[in-house]
Amino acid sequence: MQGKKLLSAIKKYLEEGQELGLTPETLKNRKRFMKRLSVFLQKKPFTKETAKEFLNTFREKGLKPLSVNALTKSTRAFVNFLARKRYIKESFSTELLLAKVPRPYFELIDPATIEQIIIAGTKPSKFDNGRAKDRRVDNRLALRFMLRTGLRASEACNLEGKNLRPDDNPPSFSLISKGGNADILPLPKDLIKELRPLVKRERVFKVSDDGLNRALKRGARVLKIKQRIYCHLLRHSFCTHLLRSGVPIPLVRRLMRHSSLKYTDSVYSHYVIEDLAQALNTQSVVRQALGSFEIFNQIERAIKTTGIGKDKRFKFAVERTQKNLVLKIEQKS
Repeated sequence: MQGKKLLSAIKKYLEEGQELGLTPETLKNRKRFMKRLSVFLQKKPFTKETAKEFLNTFREKGLKPLSVNALTKSTRAFVNFLARKRYIKESFSTELLLAKVPRPYFELIDPATIEQIIIAGTKPSKFDNGRAKDRRVDNRLALRFMLRTGLRASEACNLEGKNLRPDDNPPSFSLISKGGNADILPLPKDLIKELRPLVKRERVFKVSDDGLNRALKRGARVLKIKQRIYCHLLRHSFCTHLLRSGVPIPLVRRLMRHSSLKYTDSVYSHYVIEDLAQALNTQSVVRQALGSFEIFNQIERAIKTTGIGKDKRFKFAVERTQKNLVLKIEQKS
């Protein structure tokens, strides 16, 4: 397929993206991909061979496997569209193979520390004018919202006020996900008061990806945290914290809006191996063979996973001897 027929197919493919209600970022990426493909093809026909040749050019340039896979998935999607709309007789998308990519590893930070980074990075300066202060307020609320919901930065930037439903039971918001699906998700209860007035806004958060990342970088610098902190790390932290808190993986997948349970499990399960070990060792047949030291360790770890030690409303202390384990939790006055 080539020439006018190919140009017509590309135009229809981009129009379909708009009809499906894909996010502006996804539409932008789709358009960028089609431009890349068109520049490569020029007068060549689009076939299985030229599709493979197109992807091989990026491998030869040394593009990372994860990036090549993203292009491969985009090519597959276009091929499936062509087959669905009868531009070609049969889809060859499965013959465009994905490279094996090592399981990603993220150096995670607990949500309580990220919250401190957000506060420090959006603290008003005495040199701020009114507009700068408003920007800091928006950045703070957007980042706190992302930390509690797992939203991507692009999704937070494009969230519209009309999609907030703070007075529903339970309070919720609607969102067009990365894949174009419409989702209804719960609002975090502690932010409802701040979010309620924003239903009248066209965009809930008047922020940008760059501004959000700068705020996180500034907060980490203020707190002298050397690890790189960026927006997507909040999403990783959100997911891992839910899994470690015992939330069933199907619910975590729904909140993360992953395409499959397999993806959620493959990316994040290795972060909870310690928790899995703790769960395995709570079996009575295992526990009966453990000494008091290991039993105390299990109890102490289980209490710490609740996050009570980082809750500023309480004083939390653990006192241990060889024969005793004493947990002290006292509400601060």
